[in-house]
Order: sequence, then structure tokens, then C-alpha cells
Amino acid sequence: MATPPAPSAFSLLKPPKNLSSQFDSGSRTTFPDNATIADLPQAVGRNRRYVLEESLSRKGSKGRKSWIKTHGLFVVELDASNSPLNAYWVCHLCDAKGKAVFFAASATTSAADHLRKVRKTC
Repeated sequence: MATPPAPSAFSLLKPPKNLSSQFDSGSRTTFPDNATIADLPQAVGRNRRYVLEESLSRKGSKGRKSWIKTHGLFVVELDASNSPLNAYWVCHLCDAKGKAVFFAASATTSAADHLRKVRKTC
């Protein structure tokens, strides 16, 4: 009985294709009380780094209330110095297929249209 070949170094270094699994693997760790953005779980997509929007605490913010929140992730892009840039919504269905689709979180119209179109094809 032959043993399966060991995984290559490149396959071990390659991050998972979907954002959800990257965030899940990073959320298993505990964070210090005075955590910074650099301490938060990050995911890489489209050659950019993202953190979950809900993990960024904003004083007095109650979070997003849109119905599309149940169908995707709200993420915030980070620049090279770990400063937050733009917020995006990522479709769960497309992300699970390894083809994450990003929409500007400033409006939900494009994301809602995308969901209607994707559900027709599923």
C-alpha cells in the first residue's frame, strides 16, 4: 500500500480561495484587550487585504441593518499601513465557489440585483 505524496510547500503557503474560510481560521485565536487592526483576522482577495467590518469597533455604531447582510459578508479593505479604506459586500454563494464578487457597501442596489440573478441560476 503506497502512502499519498506529501503536500508541496507551495500548496501549504497558498491561502484558501474563499474569504469565509480565511476569516474562520483566523477567528479561532483570542485577541488582547487592546487589539489593533493588525491583530484582527484578515483575508486576502483580489490581491488586497480585508477585515470583517463588524470587527472594527466604531463608537456609537449599531452596525448594518440591511437584509443583504444575511447573504454575504461586509468587509473593509486595508492599505499597507493597516488603515481602513473602502467597505465592500461579498456574496456568500459566489465566495463558496471560490469566485468572490465584491460590491461597494455604500449602496445595496447592485448587491440586491446580483442576489436576484444568482438565485435564478441556482
